Amino acid sequence: MTAKSALLQRTGLVKPYGKTEPVGQKCHSATQQGFTLIELLVAMAIFAIAGVAVMRATTEHIRAVTQLEEMTLASFIAENQLQLNRLEQKWPPEAKKQGEVKMANRTWLWQQSSLETADANFRQLKVSVSPAEEPDRVIYSLQTFVAKPELAKE
Repeated sequence: MTAKSALLQRTGLVKPYGKTEPVGQKCHSATQQGFTLIELLVAMAIFAIAGVAVMRATTEHIRAVTQLEEMTLASFIAENQLQLNRLEQKWPPEAKKQGEVKMANRTWLWQQSSLETADANFRQLKVSVSPAEEPDRVIYSLQTFVAKPELAKE
């Protein structure tokens, strides 16, 4: 045996010739550690639950942003219709009026109604806006009061 092979045997880098471990014994040292199957399954379950929670939060956020966008566009349409009515200066305003407008690559329906008030010089105007594909679902409603044009000039 050479000095080099004896040194390698003492350090444990090479096993002496002919020495084998019996079948069924561990080949790993006692200091080597790892995860058991149960630990891995528990970790995967935790990550799966966290993933589902993140997906649910993301879905709710997207739904809220979409709803906010719809309400904002509908409010613009309602404001525009009230301003157009104010520019007409027709007295009394039409009792019922409706129309269709296109905004943000979508078609919207609006309905305007004029109601009498206790004071004959004023009318209540109410504008409701809904998407054209769902006319029964009112997204935004806005109301204001208008005066006779002669009163507004005084």
